[in-house]
Amino acid sequence: MNKSLIVPDHVFRGYDLRGVVGTDLNEVRVEHLGKAYATWLLQRRIFDCVLGYDSRLSSPSYRNAMVKGLTESGITVYDIGLTL
Repeated sequence: MNKSLIVPDHVFRGYDLRGVVGTDLNEVRVEHLGKAYATWLLQRRIFDCVLGYDSRLSSPSYRNAMVKGLTESGITVYDIGLTL
């Protein structure tokens, strides 16, 4: 497997994902996570996903990467934009 796609274990939490921008997470890894999440959803016959993001500077590019991973895998994404 391509090592640039490997997401460090410490990024995964019980309730979300947390990592250092550019070190633990980047657009390639986030897209890969989107594809993995899409696989999980599709195995449960879930075809839609709601996606929002926060005000961090990395959020727009990570949002784009997540949407790409999800949609290329067959998930319909409902983007609710910036959430506070």
